[in-house]
Amino acid sequence: MDFVTALSTGAKVNFATEQYIYSFIQAVTADPHNWLAKVSHNFVGQCFQVLGLKFNATVESFQQFNYFHPYCEDNLNYVYHVVPFVLSRVEAFLDELPTRLAYYNSQVAQESPDTHLGQQFYDLTNPVRCYLRMVSVWTMVVRVIINKLQLNFNLIDRFICEPLARLSFSLLHGLVRLLPNHGEQFELLNQVCLTLAVLARYGIFYEATCPAILTPMLDIFAEHFQLFCGATKSALNFIYIVLNCEMTNSDSYIQTYKFLISMLDKFADGQQRDSANNLYLRLFTNELITDKYLALQFEMLKGQTNPLRLATLQYLQTLQQHLVSAEIFPLRFLEQILMIVLDVSHVSNAVCSLAAQLYVTLAQRQLHDRQIFVHILELFLKTHHITQKKVANYDKLMLLLKNYIKKLTPYFPAVQFFKSYQNVFSAGDVRLEVIQLAAQALCALFELYTEQYAESELAQKQVHKLLANWPDLLERTAQRPEIRTVIFGIYSVVDFEAIVNQKPRVSCW
Repeated sequence: MDFVTALSTGAKVNFATEQYIYSFIQAVTADPHNWLAKVSHNFVGQCFQVLGLKFNATVESFQQFNYFHPYCEDNLNYVYHVVPFVLSRVEAFLDELPTRLAYYNSQVAQESPDTHLGQQFYDLTNPVRCYLRMVSVWTMVVRVIINKLQLNFNLIDRFICEPLARLSFSLLHGLVRLLPNHGEQFELLNQVCLTLAVLARYGIFYEATCPAILTPMLDIFAEHFQLFCGATKSALNFIYIVLNCEMTNSDSYIQTYKFLISMLDKFADGQQRDSANNLYLRLFTNELITDKYLALQFEMLKGQTNPLRLATLQYLQTLQQHLVSAEIFPLRFLEQILMIVLDVSHVSNAVCSLAAQLYVTLAQRQLHDRQIFVHILELFLKTHHITQKKVANYDKLMLLLKNYIKKLTPYFPAVQFFKSYQNVFSAGDVRLEVIQLAAQALCALFELYTEQYAESELAQKQVHKLLANWPDLLERTAQRPEIRTVIFGIYSVVDFEAIVNQKPRVSCW
């Protein structure tokens, strides 16, 4: 039953698999009641061997179902450095082994006797069930090490944890092939797969192992969503670990967000339900809107790379489409999205546009347009610390405001109409600083329309309306001289000759 030696000395994977199955079934049938300790001890020992780990646990301890052993102390000088050729062949072996065992299981089932004793013998020696019991022992051994790692993290434990997670993933990758046809037949299969998924996710913490397991794990979750995406939350717990792990490269985060988007859309289109008649979409979204997940997105919207910001925004856009209410996104969360629009020096146009769109979408699901308009001004004020007494550079202020208006206009048209700003002047529930900023924004909008006046019909109409309503504007600001001072600045940019040529009858006052 020495598959490691066979594979490391050049034996073909399918040959080593068949030889192991023959020895495995022979050992099980020779002692149906007591085979587990010896066979599982041999299997775990060989798995340790391929990883370069010493394995000094005894068969006697396995016979007593005692898997507690100072594995780490046996490997104080261990460094994870596996021969790639051997590891890849062992992984291929573990991938093929369950499928071949399932084939032999079907052959044995056809020939099993109908007698009670014959059926009992078949149940005891069922190749798939016996393999699952053996892998369960592996999971218990690894859990002993993992639990110690959680209690007392040190360098040796860290080095040992990585290869164990890698091999646990390989075992899982082979076993999930049995889920479609044998998931209901073997309850232990589901339990073992879920346990291996937990053990495999520890590989996410390691830079070398993460790329090797992330994509296949996401593929497993997508293909076998009935087991991993339901009430067990196995897939989402894995996702949380990925998004919560600090990585130097954002590719893993982006890939994870793409997976979430695809699954949300898949569950929305298919309306799949679990055995308890729960929609997978609801199970998914109910977990994704909890504080611990939203906190991750909130942080990723800050100062990250453009591709990651874009992926985060795309995910949030998809998520909110499948929610009955957007109230789970607090105002502070919306502000963080809108702040991306203000970060013009570090954000790409695609990211900026999507941030503006998402902000408006979420805001309109919670607020009235007037509230949104005031909130847009308030955030600009908060972000740039602009007040009537603190304007360091007027040209820079106008440039920022014009860019702000242009980015928001496609998704929130109110910012392109002078009337929206004029309404703020007479609002009784708006702070003076916000009213002052509204006046400055009105000037910025006027400058913007002046630049576009010759070619834009909208610019022409808005300029004409503003000048036609000039008496009303002066009346609204009569009691606020600081606002009037800003408004009168419009005179410096009015091209009266162009206006008269365009509309001779316009009445300015």
